[in-house]
Amino acid sequence: MDLSVLFTLFVLNIGLAVVLGAFLGWSCFLDRDDDRLPSTTKEVIAALVFGLMAVVGTYSYSSSGVLYNSRNGAVIAGGLYFGPITALGSALIAVLYRSSWGGVTMLPCLAATVIAAFLLIFIHAKCNGRISPLKAMAITIPIEAMHLIMVGLFSSNGQGWDLVTGSEVGLLMLMSTLVVGAFGLAYTRARPS
Repeated sequence: MDLSVLFTLFVLNIGLAVVLGAFLGWSCFLDRDDDRLPSTTKEVIAALVFGLMAVVGTYSYSSSGVLYNSRNGAVIAGGLYFGPITALGSALIAVLYRSSWGGVTMLPCLAATVIAAFLLIFIHAKCNGRISPLKAMAITIPIEAMHLIMVGLFSSNGQGWDLVTGSEVGLLMLMSTLVVGAFGLAYTRARPS
């Protein structure tokens, strides 16, 4: 495993999450309490922002055919902090982009991202859009675990379990969890009092 590449990707993805979180928190531009734009417009803009973040998060470290990425972290952060349209829109962008990569894990990855978006709609409603960074990270872990289980169960030719068990499973979950935590922490800390 080339740790320098993995470290560079961690820094890139977490750095993007921090910068984006700090800007959105400081500006309050996409907050539901901000009245500069209609709420649906804000959610569409947020879907585009987090969808693009998911695209960046797709570029990842590969080891033994497994991509260590933070694509779902972007969808999760967007859905938890900005709502249902953001969850679905960013998931759609992530799914369309991921489908262009192909591979044996493509279909379960696409399905897991779509399922995650629908789970985030429910979670966002239950939390009323107010969530701490630690709770957001705790929510990310089972969503990423579900993703891994789907890859294991539904990848073609039974290759999924080989990919998942032959890799550092903790790193797969850690990447998105840290991105969600970094975004949430930067976002909540940068918000005006």
